[in-house]
Amino acid sequence: MRGNIGFMVARRTRRSRFPGLLSGLLILALLCSPLVLAYIVIEDTRLVEDAKSLNPEDAERAKRLLKATWEGLVDIRDDNVVTASEADLNSLFALVTRGLPGAVGHANITSQGLEGAISAQLPPNPVGSYINIRIGMAPSSSGLEFTHATLGGLRLPGWMATAAIRGMLDFSLGERQGARILGSIQSVAMYSDRITVTIRPIPELKRVLENFAVRANLGLISDPAVVRIYYRELMKTAQAVRGWGKVSIGHFIRPVFRLASKRSLASDAVDENRAAILALAVYLGDSRFEKFIGPVRTGNMRARYRVSRSVVLAGRRDLRLHFIISAGLELLSNRGITNAIGEFKELLDTRSRGSGFSFADLAADRAGVVFAETATRDKNSAVRLQQQLRNSADEGLFFPSVADLEEGISRTEFAQQYNNTDSEAYRGTVAEIDERLRKLPAYR
Repeated sequence: MRGNIGFMVARRTRRSRFPGLLSGLLILALLCSPLVLAYIVIEDTRLVEDAKSLNPEDAERAKRLLKATWEGLVDIRDDNVVTASEADLNSLFALVTRGLPGAVGHANITSQGLEGAISAQLPPNPVGSYINIRIGMAPSSSGLEFTHATLGGLRLPGWMATAAIRGMLDFSLGERQGARILGSIQSVAMYSDRITVTIRPIPELKRVLENFAVRANLGLISDPAVVRIYYRELMKTAQAVRGWGKVSIGHFIRPVFRLASKRSLASDAVDENRAAILALAVYLGDSRFEKFIGPVRTGNMRARYRVSRSVVLAGRRDLRLHFIISAGLELLSNRGITNAIGEFKELLDTRSRGSGFSFADLAADRAGVVFAETATRDKNSAVRLQQQLRNSADEGLFFPSVADLEEGISRTEFAQQYNNTDSEAYRGTVAEIDERLRKLPAYR
């Protein structure tokens, strides 16, 4: 591993302003020299060697921590206290990096401070194989105090790390939210194996994040007016099948892809398929997808009769939801994150009050991802899928057999049979699901 280049600025007093300015100028010079910067920050070895595997207990830990942190930030009460153990933080790392292939992370807590690290593998290149990020945090009775941050061999002092994080939040969320979020942290206490953070709530944070989601995606994912055309087609289909009882999702996929095929004669097939899937996600998945698209349903469209509750996949409503919501999420994120979300949900279902881990549900999640990928990969792939789906409502074109896949697996049973998501038994079952998907006509 290449040696660190350190820029040490202990205090921003009158005497230390010149070194601080010099550090900033040096970093600016490096940022203006991409090849030099790449040589410094990209390394040959991984900082974090072993990735923590995700199991049901880890999923539960991560959920509790995320929920407590969110409530601490938005709950309108006095200052809220969030406590996390080292195991909690590493469970969260396992969840986050699960959706980022080639990335691993680890946190270590002592009474002197917290050290977090992430290593991400890069595509083949002549400079190096890994990006390693490390950040240190110290106990503080007056807000958040970073002690240092390193990006490969580039070492930044704590105040510069704080400024960088604040700047990224400001850039992403706007309205000077970076300073507000960092300023909401009142104190940080460290113990031998846990950290306690006192947070002052930010009541409007939920609104800010929702606005950010819309700003980030509006006009980039799909034109709401085009999605609305496909949504109206789904409404027409709903009227046609009303009274049928259970209706296969294939009867809704066929007409929107027939329409996509016609419209693609004068427009981009990828864009049309994307709009069709987003309309399906809003109508047959979750109407909250509309927040990420823009106003799809206008006028009396919201009040019109919907038959979505009677629409099934492989005879089941839950599989239809897994499939179409995963397809919609794939268009909002990427394959790794969407698959990780599906696994996370199934691991949580192993709780005593949950429905149990279901490989059938997981197959529906992964099928939705592949469906959206195939529909939007490129023009040729988009047109081929339109041709496959425009004339048939047969689910066997795009969804595999799941009748023999194990379901209702409790936490104890999961631990005995599969242990975690990196075990040979678990990965073997997932590989079998993926092989079934590859053999389907729509994806061959």
